[in-house]
Amino acid sequence: MGNMGINMAANLHKNGFDVKGYDLSEATLQRAEGMGIKPATTIKEVSTEVDYIVTSLPRTQDVEYILREDGGVFASASEGTCIVDSSTISPIAAKEFSE
Repeated sequence: MGNMGINMAANLHKNGFDVKGYDLSEATLQRAEGMGIKPATTIKEVSTEVDYIVTSLPRTQDVEYILREDGGVFASASEGTCIVDSSTISPIAAKEFSE
């Protein structure tokens, strides 16, 4: 979730949404849980049984990894799930991911 994502997730939770969050850092997951965010330990877990997925990552290759890896977002999200990427990445890559 990082500096941006944890605050975005906390605001969603404060406004009545059930929120799951994923991060590589155990400390961030613990902090998120204290803010009412359900911690997920895998990309598959955070991408399953949700209506929306929001990503906010530092690099294009990070976005590509979480979307396309085995058990990643594309493999785990249900049909119709809205995926929103708020990362500052290559616009060409963003268009390819959208397709």
